[in-house]
Amino acid sequence: MKRQTEDFIAKCIKVIGESERHCYITRIREVQKESLKNLKSLLKETAELRKISISQKDEERANLFLGIDCMINSLISELQMYGHLKNGEPSKAWFSLIDAQDQINGSLRASLIPNISQEGYARKLLYIEKFLFPPQSFSSPSMSWGRTECSICKKDYDECNHIGGEAYMGEFCSEIVHDIKFLSLSLVSHPADKRRVIQSFSEGKDGMARDFMTWKLYKEKSFDNVQKSKTSNNLKNSNSNNHD
Repeated sequence: MKRQTEDFIAKCIKVIGESERHCYITRIREVQKESLKNLKSLLKETAELRKISISQKDEERANLFLGIDCMINSLISELQMYGHLKNGEPSKAWFSLIDAQDQINGSLRASLIPNISQEGYARKLLYIEKFLFPPQSFSSPSMSWGRTECSICKKDYDECNHIGGEAYMGEFCSEIVHDIKFLSLSLVSHPADKRRVIQSFSEGKDGMARDFMTWKLYKEKSFDNVQKSKTSNNLKNSNSNNHD
């Protein structure tokens, strides 16, 4: 297994390095699609090796393959981000970027990968967020909940020894929350989850809204639906009065 792991890491370094060379918005889509294909193939191999490590109860290797899995998924999300930008879909590009950031952060928590700079890649993604996208605003919900359960041992989270976000035998521990109650919603600049981005805001009294990413002005569909409903109700009331 040691030799197999070493050979696989050498392959990972090669494929990841080649893919990183194409993680730029100027690269043509054909080249980036080929990188996506190679990364997804590598992802399947990683999953199989992680499964073998878990069956052999080799936690160190299981966590290493989990870290590699996250690194590959991060690159896949970054490449998908460029595709969305080229298709004129900046909001989808944003979510792909946040997926990439979450995956590389998971990779760092799982295991350090030999000869791959995970921290440097994580910094690169933060620079992309800062310089490629406008500053964002986010919503942040306030909630209460009842019992919480550990995803690893299934015990009450407060009674187990596992830590949320840490890797155990090739799997991340998470806190499963029960009986959630929504309390309120706030606007924040630094959220726990950057997927809760504010995508548009109302402008004017005629049902107009502005897309925050593109600054495009458009009419909200909900406004048209409300107007149609009002018109329909007015007609019904008018007909009812005429019959009276």
